[in-house]
Amino acid sequence: MSEKYGLTFKRVILKNYNDFRCEYSTIPGSYCAADLLQTFRLESPYLIKEIDAVLKDEYYDEIFLPDFGFSELRFDPPNAIFNNDFTIPLIDLKILLKEWIEFMKKENSI
Repeated sequence: MSEKYGLTFKRVILKNYNDFRCEYSTIPGSYCAADLLQTFRLESPYLIKEIDAVLKDEYYDEIFLPDFGFSELRFDPPNAIFNNDFTIPLIDLKILLKEWIEFMKKENSI
C-alpha cells in the first residue's frame, strides 16, 4: 500500500537516538499521507482499533486527535479526512498504519 501512495519508510540514527521517517514522493496525496503517518506514529495501534470500530459500525469518536500537535483525523465512512485536506479510504489507512508499525518494529529490533 505504501507504494500506491509513494511512501518510503526510513530509520534515522542520531547519536544514541533512533527515529523513523515516512518520506513522500511526487504522487498526488503522498505528502499528506506521509504527514498523517508521522503525526499519528505513536497512536498508530490505537488508531487501528478506532478504524476497526468505524468499519464495524460500532461506537467511535468522529474525530481522532494526536497526543500533541494541532492535526486531526475525522472519520467519514468509508473514508478518513486528515486536517480537512486529504481524504483516504479507511481500508487503505489501516493497511498503511500496519505497514508503518511493522517497519518500526522490524527496524527497532536490529
